Amino acid sequence: MEALRDDGFLKFNSDTLEKLRKQYGFDTPARMTEALQILEEWMKKQEHFVKKDFPREYLERILIHNKGSVEKAKKKLDKICTLRTLVPDYFEVKDINELDKTVRDSLMDVLLPTMTPDHSRVCMFKGKDVESNSLIARQYLSLHLATCEYLQYFDYNNGLIYLADWRGGHPVSFSKAMNIADFKIFTDIVLEGFSMRVKGVHFLTDSPVINILVTFVKQFVSDKIASRFHVHTSMDTVYEHIPRHVLPAEYGGKDKAAEDIRDDHIKALSSPEFISLRHEMKGGRTDEARRPKDAFYEQHMGMAGTFRNLSVD
Repeated sequence: MEALRDDGFLKFNSDTLEKLRKQYGFDTPARMTEALQILEEWMKKQEHFVKKDFPREYLERILIHNKGSVEKAKKKLDKICTLRTLVPDYFEVKDINELDKTVRDSLMDVLLPTMTPDHSRVCMFKGKDVESNSLIARQYLSLHLATCEYLQYFDYNNGLIYLADWRGGHPVSFSKAMNIADFKIFTDIVLEGFSMRVKGVHFLTDSPVINILVTFVKQFVSDKIASRFHVHTSMDTVYEHIPRHVLPAEYGGKDKAAEDIRDDHIKALSSPEFISLRHEMKGGRTDEARRPKDAFYEQHMGMAGTFRNLSVD
């Protein structure tokens, strides 16, 4: 990959490709080529992989998301292929516009096109003054999984920063509408399958009930990620973590209004190119009959999780 492709939605800094490659040990094209060749040769030897060929741009993004570690990239490739086999319903290619129609009046979940100076991507969530229900919660999960898959194919980032604006929203209603098993699998796919590296999660609200949602979400992530959760009562402290200029206009930023960015986001997720890629990658599964049983039990039997006293009361 000689340059990052402009897909018409996500923007990159002028030096993103060069800086991130160098940051993770790929200071020459030859070093990246060598790492990609190692991954390709390794995939050919995996008898349980149904699909053994992945685009090099896709593999490079997995390497970058895993800080240049070939061994971690191997594990994540195995994980995403296994998840596609064990929980195929979560990878169904659903109508993005229908998903958006269901959740639009209740919440907004959107990628911000402009990168931070350190090449991170911001994902913004906005809870609205509408009570959630189980359908809204399920459709939100499907929409966000599509967003993460889109990032895996088209973005080239140094990690994700989440901003969840719950001012005027109903975080307790959202928590109670969420199916615990669904949310556990969702977090496994996002963090372990799509290799999303979470650098921070920022909740914006002046209501103390946000602690119920924060406690709920923390149960599904590592202690390391949980330590990156922050609650803000105003945008002033948010600006200490997220540069103002990358934010939508109504948040003091220089981009479009959030709803206009949302329309661009949905258009990108609905593009024929992305839909075609999603269908193609559904073939990236495993044949578990061909995997050594000991390896499967060691790596994946805890995938659906045994939960530790999960509660939103």
